Amino acid sequence: MDILYINVIEQNAGWGAETFLNNGFQLLGHNVTNLDFRKHRQVLATKLKQIPDFDVLFLQRGDRFPPYLLKSCNRPKFFWATELISRNRDQDILLKSNLFDHIFVRSDDCKKRALNNKWVDAKPVLKGWEKNQIEQKRKECKIWWKEYKNKLQESIKNKITP
Repeated sequence: MDILYINVIEQNAGWGAETFLNNGFQLLGHNVTNLDFRKHRQVLATKLKQIPDFDVLFLQRGDRFPPYLLKSCNRPKFFWATELISRNRDQDILLKSNLFDHIFVRSDDCKKRALNNKWVDAKPVLKGWEKNQIEQKRKECKIWWKEYKNKLQESIKNKITP
């Protein structure tokens, strides 16, 4: 799978969660294109146009990320709100935007806050997964992706055929 991973990997070079997640995606055999949204904040639209085709957009953190750029993306979109919802309110606009196919949050408390605000149903990111849990999630993701792709193909077919 080709993943567009929008993060702050250059700003947090070598030590941030971005580095570890990027390495994990690659170890699983995915092609990853990283875009540091803070470093390129003033030219994000231009940078996004330069990126080759991708299957999935994965945004991490996204503080002050322009939602209109997400609206123009016709691929599955995932958001990882890495900061505590109670303290980092700059994520609110993305959490309530209804632009993502799935949202991951930092903790169960963050999930409860998101639900209480009627924003989204999010899943907390679990730390310290065992290999069998990773394999199970990999299978679930493959099933989800296959179903999503089939529904998308059917939708396109229905639009272009009488």
